Amino acid sequence: MPDVSSYEATIQSIKDGSIPTLGVSIDSKTINLGTKLTKKETQSTPTLTLPSSFGEGTYTVIALDIDAPFVSLNFLSPIVHWMQTDLEPSTTQDESSEVGLKLETSEPPVIPWLPAGPPPGAAPHRYVFLLYKQEKEVNSELKGRGIGKLARMRFDLSKMLGELGLAGRVVAGNWFVAN
Repeated sequence: MPDVSSYEATIQSIKDGSIPTLGVSIDSKTINLGTKLTKKETQSTPTLTLPSSFGEGTYTVIALDIDAPFVSLNFLSPIVHWMQTDLEPSTTQDESSEVGLKLETSEPPVIPWLPAGPPPGAAPHRYVFLLYKQEKEVNSELKGRGIGKLARMRFDLSKMLGELGLAGRVVAGNWFVAN
């Protein structure tokens, strides 16, 4: 089974404040650390807000389900649910958020948003959002390529971080649970 301990450590670091909280909302629902959602509430692509202390920069977000197909039997984990590069803070404060500036891009996602989908009878899955700072331009061949459902499973985050040219340090994060 995959080792999800690094993701659990990241969740703990977000909880204790050593990793700043990324603002995440889906439709009008604001995601606080560990918010419980139904599958139906996860249909729309999330919107993100950057902690106001961050300032300018370009960012990539990667969202993962770390409990697939079951929390106690997670051999398909992690499943990548979204990857968006070239996110930049908007020039106006997001009035609906206490977190800060809305992150926006005109670029297509590398991997489009896949709503939560734990199987019937499964305990709630954890969906973790990891924000990375882009230090250089992302390879244009990666943008908009998408991947099939099978390729989303047992996602090799380290390999993708290398392909994207990301240093690999999470600069902000958040998570919700859904079943």
